[in-house]
Amino acid sequence: SNVVKTMKYKLLLLLVFIYSCGEFNENGVLKNQDKLLIAIEELNSFEKVRQNDSYDIYHLDNDDIDSHITVDLTDLSIDYIVKNGSTKNSRYSGFIEENDSLVIFINRSGNISDLEKRIIYDFSKTPRNFGNEKIVGASYRLKQLDQRWYYSEVGFD
Repeated sequence: SNVVKTMKYKLLLLLVFIYSCGEFNENGVLKNQDKLLIAIEELNSFEKVRQNDSYDIYHLDNDDIDSHITVDLTDLSIDYIVKNGSTKNSRYSGFIEENDSLVIFINRSGNISDLEKRIIYDFSKTPRNFGNEKIVGASYRLKQLDQRWYYSEVGFD
């Protein structure tokens, strides 16, 4: 019985390790940028799925992603995609994610103690060089990975 409990515990640890090794992290952005760029092209090729009349913004949840994006993004565990067109997105007020001309791939947190992770692509004509930022009180971290790609994490205080 102790052997069975030990085996179950080891199996559980292995599953947690495998799950935590997903590609949705700052190292996985540039590694998967070809897939992400294909997803952005596919996003641009169909009509707006959900549009808030006040903003030029696309919102795609899991069902929308599965039905409109054909490139396989399962290893990135993307839950939600937001595309800010020519206007700002007030939902992300105070962070770079509020800016126009961004596509944001979101891995939502599983619970209040986890971080929401975001891969951000700046598609403005000229890259804006938002740089790196860390806001401790907001549990927010942004890392610029190249001229157009960013990775951010947001916690819940």
